[in-house]
Parts: sequence; structure tokens; C-alpha cells
Amino acid sequence: MAKSQQELISSMTDAELVKNLYVTQLLICFIALGIGFFTFDSWHSFLQFFELDWASILLYGGGTALLVVGGDMLLMKCVPEHLYDDGGINERLFANRSIPHLALICLIVACSEEILFRGVIQVQFGLFWASIV
Repeated sequence: MAKSQQELISSMTDAELVKNLYVTQLLICFIALGIGFFTFDSWHSFLQFFELDWASILLYGGGTALLVVGGDMLLMKCVPEHLYDDGGINERLFANRSIPHLALICLIVACSEEILFRGVIQVQFGLFWASIV
């Protein structure tokens, strides 16, 4: 019978969890670059989607982040714990890390997932499919 997520996490060491995190993010990057290679006319057209507009980033990204964190905190107060329990994976991944390591993890996860979801799936297949995936 298949193990639950919590059983799998408890059977792994912290080093294995971090290694699996990095491997999955690397896999996401390879998938994004592979899809991008076949669906964009050139790398230049692909890179045009990543122009930085700091005002928009702070306004939309920061504003949305505040709403998400606030909504999450509200739900954690109102919803029973078993409905949002992740099996302890976040606690194991983030509890004993230094601030620079936490920043590195967040940077790698954010960049790899943004490249896949916003840079490739959303641009090539639309917002609906990016949301579904």
C-alpha cells in the first residue's frame, strides 16, 4: 500500500528533503526550458517576458503577497488544522536553515516556478491552463 506524505517525510532525513527540493526545482527549470525551446521563435522572444518593472513588482507582487499571507493567517485561525496540514514538510524544510539558505531556497523556487508557469505555460497556453496546472 502507498505511504502517506507524512510517512514519507518522516522516513527522510533533512538533507534528503532539501536535496529533493533542489532536484524538483531543477527538473521544473528543464521542463520550462524544453517547452520554451519548442514553442518560442527565439530565445530573445522568450527573454522579453522577463523585463523588470520594479513599481509593478512592488505594487502587484507585494500587494498580492500581503493579501495571500493575511488570508492564510485568517484561514489558519478559522479552519481545522487537519485541513491545511502539509504533513510537516514545511517545518522540516525551513526550521533549521540559516537566513541565507532560506533566501536561496526561496529564490530558486520562485524563479524556477515563475519561468515555467508565467514564462512558458501562461504565455503559450493561456492563463486558464497555467492556473489548472
